[in-house]
Amino acid sequence: MQLTDLRNIRGIRGLSYRFGELRKRTGFVLRGAGGYARLATRRNGQRPQIAAVVVGRNDDYMSDFATRLAATLEWNIRYLISEVVFVEWNPPPDRALLALELTKRFDCVRAYVVPPQIHTEICENPHVPLLEYHAKNVGIRRAQSPWIMTTNADAAIGLDTVNRILDAELKPDIAWTAERVDIAWREDVQQHIDLLGSLRYGRFIPYQQLGTGEFMLAGRDFFFLTRKHTTSGPPGPGDFSQAILSGIR
Repeated sequence: MQLTDLRNIRGIRGLSYRFGELRKRTGFVLRGAGGYARLATRRNGQRPQIAAVVVGRNDDYMSDFATRLAATLEWNIRYLISEVVFVEWNPPPDRALLALELTKRFDCVRAYVVPPQIHTEICENPHVPLLEYHAKNVGIRRAQSPWIMTTNADAAIGLDTVNRILDAELKPDIAWTAERVDIAWREDVQQHIDLLGSLRYGRFIPYQQLGTGEFMLAGRDFFFLTRKHTTSGPPGPGDFSQAILSGIR
């Protein structure tokens, strides 16, 4: 019996799957821990000037969305980001603006609010309250750093990815994407992302060569050359509430 045939036996197939998952988890933890060790021993503290463009609205999209957003910004600013452009799109009139608290808490955050009137003029679907990529275009145009990273409000940058970026010679004609890995988040309990939390593997999202939608890093001129930022395909599953971006391509 050939090896490929053995893998089709139920018990062996299950063992093979569990072994594969163990390898993924172990590799993820080792990459994250190794990334932290490398950052701790870096003597050159210089970073490229990178602006993160993030969008959102205070509408209970997640029960503790504001906390997750703040925790993610805190992590990304600590390890890589020098500027954050937050675009609050079509904010609910009966809710406090997220932008006010973020600009008070983080010195490097600038926020722009797109009012409901503008959303109503350009959105033809009454069931879509936030035009994500319209909002990201607003942020890209207003970012001041030479490098711009478009990302999601709950996407933390993996430390292996941070090191890859710090080691790289960023080029204006190259766009970077990364693999998404979901990590655990204790809803309505957790307030921050720490090293151990960043290693709590949940699941891998299959990498797409044209990008995962959660992350794109490129030069400012690159975005203006393409004239827009967009994505295609259905949104990913939402069973996990925090993502870490690892294995940059």
